[in-house]
Amino acid sequence: MFQTPLIVRPQSLWPHPRTPAHQRLRWPGTRKTPLTLTQATAMVEDELRRLGCVGRGYLLLDVFESAIRQDGGLRSNATLNSPGVIVQATHPRMGALRWANDGYIKATDNLRAIAATIDALRGVERWRCVRDHQQFTGFKALPADTTTPTLTEAAAYEILSKQSGLLVAQMRANRDALQQAYRIARNLTHPDHHPDRTDAWHAVQQAAIRLGL
Repeated sequence: MFQTPLIVRPQSLWPHPRTPAHQRLRWPGTRKTPLTLTQATAMVEDELRRLGCVGRGYLLLDVFESAIRQDGGLRSNATLNSPGVIVQATHPRMGALRWANDGYIKATDNLRAIAATIDALRGVERWRCVRDHQQFTGFKALPADTTTPTLTEAAAYEILSKQSGLLVAQMRANRDALQQAYRIARNLTHPDHHPDRTDAWHAVQQAAIRLGL
């Protein structure tokens, strides 16, 4: 049985090219009361239950680890660095599934779009043109690349130092300096503003994971 709510985790890698900020859309129509992140997440959770997902699901947001509570929820004062969202869940037949969307200006709308996508894909089977959830094949999450060498702690510090300009000694001596280096490195390599620095962005994210940021 699918367990809700979705557990929030920080994003590490984005699975496909980022949508440039100027190409992101507003959700069609207007609402007197803006959709909250909690409401948009609930839409996705409902669709995952209807789909028949099992176990725990995850909502990956572009936030720092410090923005997430110990229970896996997002802190009320959390700030998203970008609106892209990733939803991961497990289906008993299809295995690990993943939906990623950054095509809209707001994270809430990207979540709403994922909910609408799952609903539309479920609807395909009502017309009996497909069997065994074949329409979800394109959303299967790829396994981690086990051939990639594990990043060492020293290498992680060097990556952040190179991209931020802060000294490794500073980061090792002071956790706040390490966090500052990560923020600077993210800002200077973020694909939304520096599309030619995607490789550096991925390296920064891997370094952050290795150092527990």
